[in-house]
Amino acid sequence: WFCILGGILVSIAGCLLSPLILTAMNTPSEVIPDAALYLRVYFLGALFNILYNMGACTLQATGDTKHPLYYLCLSSVVNVVLDILFVTVFHMAVLGVALATLIAQLVSAVCVLWKLTHTDDIYRLVPSQIRSDQAMLVKILKFGIPTGLQTAITSLSNVIVQSYLNGFGSLAMAGSNIYGKVDSFALLPANCLSLTTTTYIAQNMGARKFDRVKKGFKSFLWLGNLYAVVMGILLCFFSAGPLRLFTSDPEVVHFGAMMGQVLGPGYILLITCQILIGTARGAGDTFSTMLLSILNLCGLRILWLTIMIPLFPSIYTLYLGYPVTWGTAAVCMGIYYRKKIKPRLGLS
Repeated sequence: WFCILGGILVSIAGCLLSPLILTAMNTPSEVIPDAALYLRVYFLGALFNILYNMGACTLQATGDTKHPLYYLCLSSVVNVVLDILFVTVFHMAVLGVALATLIAQLVSAVCVLWKLTHTDDIYRLVPSQIRSDQAMLVKILKFGIPTGLQTAITSLSNVIVQSYLNGFGSLAMAGSNIYGKVDSFALLPANCLSLTTTTYIAQNMGARKFDRVKKGFKSFLWLGNLYAVVMGILLCFFSAGPLRLFTSDPEVVHFGAMMGQVLGPGYILLITCQILIGTARGAGDTFSTMLLSILNLCGLRILWLTIMIPLFPSIYTLYLGYPVTWGTAAVCMGIYYRKKIKPRLGLS
């Protein structure tokens, strides 16, 4: 009930405020009409995006981590395929990209809701029973608000980064945004691994199986770091190939590949940080992880841009803000994990 209400409100607000948001972000005037069109169509899918996340987290909390990954991979493939189809075949330009994203969000939401309505388990979703439960909603918000604030404020910092990026021109914007699509797809397994860490740690903490906690944490860290190294190398040196699926403009590809060269080596820091955050959340600590994430991924990132861009006015400086703040976040989370979380998990 809460997700449906929130999704509708976000969609309405996003559609109405898109031009104002773009203006506040210093978006070049020549791209505002297309950007506003994209944002409005994208915001129409906010409800689908929120419902998918609700359903995926429900499945993960019950130990089903496979189906959310399958649905997310499917929606990502649908998004990429439709991007290519709508843009290169039907020549729908920005509208095609926006519709591809909207349809992909719909696919992921339909898949996860179908799973929830067709299970025989206790968490089965019965549409006719969807209603507000004040006591339960308060409990959910108690644990959900810190994580939600962390995500919202981190997203706000990305908006601020985008406003700085817009100052480097439309080609830099296009290259960076296209790389963002490649980046999102590449990091899907890492994001799912972080969510799985939370579920796994919480389940075994509740069962008092600390030996499994220790083995699981080490396995998550090892798998995450291995994936980060492989994917970081691929995107650092070979990101131009995937980028050419979206554009033939060499300048746009250049800016996107440049972003991959800077961000790729930093993926090991990001994924390590995500696994540590997932572990802390699994141990029941959502407030401290929120504060540390906001401090590094929002506060320090904005501080980096404010100080370093005027001193070194290069797009490299902007890109470097990501791995630098991933590194500080990983260090802070590592210290917090060692001092507070590790003893609670019974790890030596």
